[in-house]
Amino acid sequence: MSVESILESIEKLAVTRTNKKIFETIIEDMQKNNVDPKTHDIYIFESSNSHNADDFLAYLSENYGDFTINKVRIAASLSVHVGNGAYGV
Repeated sequence: MSVESILESIEKLAVTRTNKKIFETIIEDMQKNNVDPKTHDIYIFESSNSHNADDFLAYLSENYGDFTINKVRIAASLSVHVGNGAYGV
């Protein structure tokens, strides 16, 4: 997902077949928007199964830099709509 200008809209960033491809796509979007570990923190919104978010954070650290990370658990009322293992950056 991509959030534009203080929640005016939330748009799907991409649909991919593999985690690696979505990780690359997220990082490309971050680079395009001048996101930098020195000036930005990362917020990860995750559902009950955090392995997908943890895999992304490891990939991010290896390929883009060490950000300050803030993890937030998605409420069960939202998690049922997005699915187990879902996460947002």
